[in-house]
Amino acid sequence: MIFLSTLLANDTNAQIKPIDETFIHIEQSEWQISNVIQLLEKQTEYKVVFADDQLIAQTKVKLKQGNRSVYDILYEISTHTVLKFKQVNNTIYVGTLSGTKNIPNIDNSFAVVTGIVRDINGLPIPGATVVVEGINTGTVTDLDGNFSLDVPTGKAIVISFIGYESQRIVPNNQGQISVVLKEDQTSLDEVVVVGYGVQEKLSVTNSLAQVSGDKLERRPVADFQQSLQGLAPGVTVVDQGGRPGNNNINIRIRGITTLGNNNPLVIVDGIEQRINDINPNDIASVTVLKDASSSAIYGSRAANGVILVTTKRGKKGEISVSYDGYFALQEVTNRPEHMDLENYFRLENDAYANAGRSIPYTDDFIQNYVANAPSPEYPLPFPYWRKDDLGMLKTAPQQNHTLSVSGGSENFTGRFSVRHQSIDGVAPNFSDKLNEFRMNLDLKASEKIKFSGDLNYRTKESHQPAGSSASGNGESLVFQYMLHASKFSWPKYETGEYGLGPQVNNPLLFAELTGDSRTIDDYLTGSVKFDYEILPGLNFSTQYALRNTHIQIKTFSDRYSNEDPINGRVTQRFVNTLTESRRNIRELTLNSLLTYTKDFGAHKFIGLLGYSTVENQNNIITGFRQEFYNNDVQSLSQGSNENRDATGVDAEWGLRSYFARLNYNYNNRYFLELNGRYDGSSRFNQDNRYSFFPSFSAGWRLSEEEFWADWKGVVNEFKLRGSYGATGNQAVGLYSFYETLSAINYSFNDSPVQGFSQSNLANQNLTWETTYQTNIGFDMALLEDRVSMTFDYYNKTTDGILLQLPIPALIGLGAPVQNAGIINNRGYEIGLNYRGGNKLTYDLGLNFSQNKNEVIDLVNSGPYISGSTTAPRFIIQEGMPINSHWGYITDGVFQTQEEVDNYPTLRPNSAPGDVKYVDVNEDGIINENDHQNLGLSFPKFDFGLNGTLNYGNFDLFLQFQGAAGHKTRLDGAFQQIATYETFTHAIYTDNYWTPENPNAEFPRPIKGDPRNFQTSDEQLIDASYLRLKNVVLGYTLPASVIEKISVGSIRVFLGATNLLTFSELNRWDLDPEIPSGRGQYYPQVSMYSLGANIRF
Repeated sequence: MIFLSTLLANDTNAQIKPIDETFIHIEQSEWQISNVIQLLEKQTEYKVVFADDQLIAQTKVKLKQGNRSVYDILYEISTHTVLKFKQVNNTIYVGTLSGTKNIPNIDNSFAVVTGIVRDINGLPIPGATVVVEGINTGTVTDLDGNFSLDVPTGKAIVISFIGYESQRIVPNNQGQISVVLKEDQTSLDEVVVVGYGVQEKLSVTNSLAQVSGDKLERRPVADFQQSLQGLAPGVTVVDQGGRPGNNNINIRIRGITTLGNNNPLVIVDGIEQRINDINPNDIASVTVLKDASSSAIYGSRAANGVILVTTKRGKKGEISVSYDGYFALQEVTNRPEHMDLENYFRLENDAYANAGRSIPYTDDFIQNYVANAPSPEYPLPFPYWRKDDLGMLKTAPQQNHTLSVSGGSENFTGRFSVRHQSIDGVAPNFSDKLNEFRMNLDLKASEKIKFSGDLNYRTKESHQPAGSSASGNGESLVFQYMLHASKFSWPKYETGEYGLGPQVNNPLLFAELTGDSRTIDDYLTGSVKFDYEILPGLNFSTQYALRNTHIQIKTFSDRYSNEDPINGRVTQRFVNTLTESRRNIRELTLNSLLTYTKDFGAHKFIGLLGYSTVENQNNIITGFRQEFYNNDVQSLSQGSNENRDATGVDAEWGLRSYFARLNYNYNNRYFLELNGRYDGSSRFNQDNRYSFFPSFSAGWRLSEEEFWADWKGVVNEFKLRGSYGATGNQAVGLYSFYETLSAINYSFNDSPVQGFSQSNLANQNLTWETTYQTNIGFDMALLEDRVSMTFDYYNKTTDGILLQLPIPALIGLGAPVQNAGIINNRGYEIGLNYRGGNKLTYDLGLNFSQNKNEVIDLVNSGPYISGSTTAPRFIIQEGMPINSHWGYITDGVFQTQEEVDNYPTLRPNSAPGDVKYVDVNEDGIINENDHQNLGLSFPKFDFGLNGTLNYGNFDLFLQFQGAAGHKTRLDGAFQQIATYETFTHAIYTDNYWTPENPNAEFPRPIKGDPRNFQTSDEQLIDASYLRLKNVVLGYTLPASVIEKISVGSIRVFLGATNLLTFSELNRWDLDPEIPSGRGQYYPQVSMYSLGANIRF
């Protein structure tokens, strides 16, 4: 008898499904061995390998019919033949027994080889791959670097790990081996994406930040821009919320550089594209170009920095299928708490009394109202933020699913992905749905010729209430009235009517009755690329791309009528209206590059010559009609002919560019880079159409010098680098240099006549805004790259900023914009990374940046002040940061009438409890001449901390993010203290001035009198914050589990976003990233998700 415990030994480390648990169906009794093997391979995942040539495939055996385990079948074969079998992972090796088949024989064709894999410092390497050469059977090292593997006699094993040189070893009779892997210099010289190409990381002399796609994928977010927040030094991402599909997110790279558009240029796979709805699961890497040397290659579009996005492509190998998705629940991050009823009525009484008016609420009224509220007869003042049934904001679902297929051969690879995303609004009738597919294909036609083609189509449909505007303003309208002018409105009666308070408004009615505004956004990009190796080192490539955006907006404002059944108040809209618009943007891009790489010993040169054109055409048409038969008939042609309108806009612009780059590398020690771009834009007059944007940078790896040898063991890498260059901004209004005529209507002989007139003076000399930037920094690595650090100091000045300088009134035309202003930004950035661990591995990252902004010159114009004295007010003035807060300095409140009588006041009849505004210029008058700079409206400091921890099959991702040094100005309900009929926050409870409470935080309320909430330092709130932005806990199922369901790997995860925030604005139950203003915005949400990453 042959014992299968010997012949069919199982490799327990491999965690493969054992052969005694794997069954195949035997339909006949007599079999040739070769047919049995074919059946086994067909019905199972096992592969049968012949270890020698002694197998007689035609030999017949008899097997019992039915469902049989592989173990039983191989046992029967072994008892009738001289064959032996060995399972290692999913491979079954076949050999012959020595001697007769009736004598048990130990399987000595295989040896169990154990060992440990370490690096050159003696530290174990977990996760290293150990395989039998030529058979692809193997295992991986555990957390201590140990492995155990059955190796056929005479066979070699190959040990490999990312970033290290592979080793090939023939164990022979060694049962225990020790392996030391050396760092792979080729692997360590990883490349980063730069403008129009890639570059070895060690040779980079510019300031850039790179974020891997894996890190972006860890955040289950709806908008890709949210993924960048807190991950890159020098990149400020302000997330101000926004309805589904229309998030209000701003990205600023190294501050605010202009008074106009400050958005960075976004390049996806070589083509300018929009960034907000890119699928994070399709992204391989993101590179942010921050200094002039890295971004000058993009010339006139790079003044605000450049974001380069590279999407994933197929790789050579077997076809792989992946699923990445999650289901999530959204919850409003902050719900402002209204003052309780009794204190609210008494506050109202105080406000009326301070205004010299009669008190509206008696004690009996208050007690009765409090005892019966909330109820339809006794509604609350503003219940819409509550979490109970009276509140409008509910928990809302969100889901995102991506399925991708990739793989290919030596000559053809591809990747195809599809995505579905659905977001329901936390408020009624808000939603967004997105569907897309992306296809990236690469073809190697020959050793010299390659083709690639990319195609991406996204279609999204967003809904919001129509509101009261013909173009759809449901978002602002709903949230405006959740805080203002809907006092004492019962949200909705059981009979379906909406309650109406004294102002006859109801935000729930505006959300559900006003109609629907639907936006359909179809976005298509496609490109083809041709690469040709002309000579060794000399390559030509050309890329032609189409980008087409088609946006349809249909806003139907319903006719409605609503009567409050209790108080009889009525609100209605008698006429329904329909506004439809179509916008089509078509952009064609051609990029042609010639690159040459040549090494002369220690000298390495890389040259680039390029040509690019961009052609953009824009068309908008809008139609309007009203008085439709009913709200269900929503076809434009069915409206009344009496009131209709149609408008249209056509525009086009183009860019033509020539650019070059030269990189020099001496012995991987000294580096030099020169860039230049000659840009021409149709936005400018012919004499100013072209401009040249040069840059240069240099680097020195001190760690490669002999004098660094003593420090090499600690600081193994240190590189100094510096750069200087110029970039441009062509974001001026189209046709600004033309003397344009506008249509006007006038009366001639008592008849209406249409004519044309010039309204603004044209500036024929209009040209580029140009940003000049100096950057000095260093990159260093310590303890064999376990600790890495980057530091940058920058100083950038933007010259020729567009200003509308005053002109003599005698000209009779409006002033044109002129290149006049100068703005400076300077600051520093620090990035720190630390990785290590053994059983518990960790990768921690910290980034911090500071920016100082200053307006240098306005050409004797200004200051430019925006906003009223009772609302957020900003100033643009020489010597100050852009849009600084502007208003009064205060000195507490007046405590006595004597103090009031002996100091200037803003208004007559001031009294104790009123704000004491400082007479800065000491002229005895409080007015706008006393306004001062009150602080920054944009963060001065940005910081982020993120970490990934792995232990066994568990992984944990944490991300903290924050900003500091700036303030926000609340307006409307949050600062009026019962002056008007608005929401009154609980923060005012027992916290406003009265004779009995003179040390209160807030001044006395005065009904209808805004004197105590003029824009001042008292009205500003520190907007600094630290937020636990993201937490994701993942678990990867063990191989013993996933083998049973025939998949490659499964990782499940739980995630939460916007989990915890530390901020002064927490007192107001407001998000710290809100813009200054009335708070009437779609709120930030927290998201709790359950998802999976599956590889088939």
